[in-house]
Amino acid sequence: MARLERNKPLTTRESSLKIDGLKAGKYRIQLRVFDDTGNISRPDIVTVDVKTVIRGRVVTDTRTNRSNVVVNNRLIRNNNR
Repeated sequence: MARLERNKPLTTRESSLKIDGLKAGKYRIQLRVFDDTGNISRPDIVTVDVKTVIRGRVVTDTRTNRSNVVVNNRLIRNNNR
């Protein structure tokens, strides 16, 4: 996986790129392509919105029908209705 640094170009010969280490937030990424003869494409700019993903489990008390979200054995949300 590649690590992007602000305002520093990243050069690769691969046709796809996996990016690692981005924190939650919006990023503008510019892509320019060079061919074998040195021609440079117009830049293509995309905005990427990285979201934080929390993996947990929902635990429901079948007697009361109350649900809780648990992450790393810690209660993070009580969803009682």
